[in-house]
Amino acid sequence: MKEIIRIDNLEFLLYQCVGKLVDQQATTKTEIYGGGSYINAYGHVTVAPVQSSSYTTKSFFLQDQFGKDHPFAFDDDSIPAMRLGHTIQIIWLIPSSKPTGKFVIVRNVTTNRTSSFYNQVESAGLLYTPGELSLLQATDLLILPFNLCAMFMLGEWIRISGIGFKCLYCWFIPLGCLIYYGWRTIKVQLRNMLDTNIYDSTTFIQYLVSGNVKTEIKDGIMLIIFSLIIMIWLIIYVWKKNKCYKERVKVLKQEVRKRLI
Repeated sequence: MKEIIRIDNLEFLLYQCVGKLVDQQATTKTEIYGGGSYINAYGHVTVAPVQSSSYTTKSFFLQDQFGKDHPFAFDDDSIPAMRLGHTIQIIWLIPSSKPTGKFVIVRNVTTNRTSSFYNQVESAGLLYTPGELSLLQATDLLILPFNLCAMFMLGEWIRISGIGFKCLYCWFIPLGCLIYYGWRTIKVQLRNMLDTNIYDSTTFIQYLVSGNVKTEIKDGIMLIIFSLIIMIWLIIYVWKKNKCYKERVKVLKQEVRKRLI
């Protein structure tokens, strides 16, 4: 069954399938990874251990009320336990502008057990507007140099999810550098003018009040003020975006809850 729902000006196709479990099978796959070595920035040799992991995929068929079979496949540990004859309900979400989407709910109606996949909906960016997705892609490119440095220095990739945290991480580092540069400019000019290595906030305020402020110091002050204004704007922007996104998730959960049997 297919329905059209709208969440904050975003249009989705909400599908659901309810049927009896008529067949199922599990397939286990083992992957081996790791090994090798590398030298980090401090000259230490790090050897990556060889590791393995196993994944079990459960494939099954649901037969709806009209006798039609529907195939599905999930990771075995991500869905409720089920056996032949149980009634299963599956709901998935597809944006109207995309050919594919994500599963939202797998529910064993017989045992009253439910598994949700809202985190996968979030990681796929289904609840973001096109503008927000473009912003995420831009921040991913800007974060890339920092991630490459982290990989070289720490041997670990920094993972950040969500449009808000990516924006903060992406822009706070360069803005912090601008604030530091502005403060360094002010400090050097004061040190040269006062001809001393000792300075405090009182001396600095008296100098500002005097009106004989050098252009370099004015530029440093303006740079700090500009960076702080951008930081405050980013915090407000992030707060609004996260609040809006949480509201979309809340509406999606309400729409799905209406359709549970």
